Amino acid sequence: MFLKQVIGVRQLVEFILKRGDLGGSSQSATNPLAAQDGVVIHKRLQSKFPANSRNEVSLKYELELGGQTWIIQGRADGITYNDQDEPVKIIEIKTSTADYADLKESTLDLYFGQATLYAYFLMREYDLVQMEIELLYVSTVTEAIEKVTKTLTLAEAEILFEKVTQEFAAWVTLKQELTAAKLSSLKALKFPFSAYRQNQRELAVAVYKAIALKKRLFVEAPTGTGKTMSTLFPALKAMGEAKTQRVFYLTAKQSTRQVAVQALEILQVDIRAVVLNAKEQMIFPEEKDLEDDENPYMLGIMIVYGQP
Repeated sequence: MFLKQVIGVRQLVEFILKRGDLGGSSQSATNPLAAQDGVVIHKRLQSKFPANSRNEVSLKYELELGGQTWIIQGRADGITYNDQDEPVKIIEIKTSTADYADLKESTLDLYFGQATLYAYFLMREYDLVQMEIELLYVSTVTEAIEKVTKTLTLAEAEILFEKVTQEFAAWVTLKQELTAAKLSSLKALKFPFSAYRQNQRELAVAVYKAIALKKRLFVEAPTGTGKTMSTLFPALKAMGEAKTQRVFYLTAKQSTRQVAVQALEILQVDIRAVVLNAKEQMIFPEEKDLEDDENPYMLGIMIVYGQP
């Protein structure tokens, strides 16, 4: 029996539709007080919804994606119903420290995208041809409220639904293929040298056991022991046997970071490795003194899945 996979509406929309510039996080993302203010604002606005509205309505939609059964689920801030108890409007509340006029189009696309999927779920469930979606946006600084209402047809909502689900299905399939190739490569992994150095095999065994038993291992060993290979090799073996999903190799020195990269090249396994560098080490001379919103290398960067 296969377990059903679950993804949130907001998570799905942001994963597929998110785009824009590279740069620092917004004030809301880094200010916990703004998040708390958002909760208070949500409750205050919901208390003023019409009597024929319901708050915090759970919605979900089930479909096949990439050969798996997925449940897309979320919680609408508000839904307004008519006298026949049919939904006629989705109400989505959003808050941040910015004024509405300063919001980027890419941000509004995410807000309305989330409401559009909720509307699609309801139109399919109730056999409706159109529905209103209403965005209530509040700045947590000024508390100014902006209300934007759109009428959405089933056909229009279906276009967005098909876009996000098809692109997500392509990603699911790609991830399955990459995982299969990775596991096949890791299961066939062998120690890359003809012999172990002194105490190197004992260290590798200890690392493997620590991962398998979910224990911590503290090791102090002299230079020349082969610590990098005797930690990465057993960690990757454990990954190939589903004892761990990710491996993080942390080092304070550039030289030892390069040793880790070289070790992966020697092992020749089919995995994806990401090397993180400090921003200061990656910038071009001409962008050194530029702010993020003035840096041409950070503007207009598309991060939508499947697009450049």
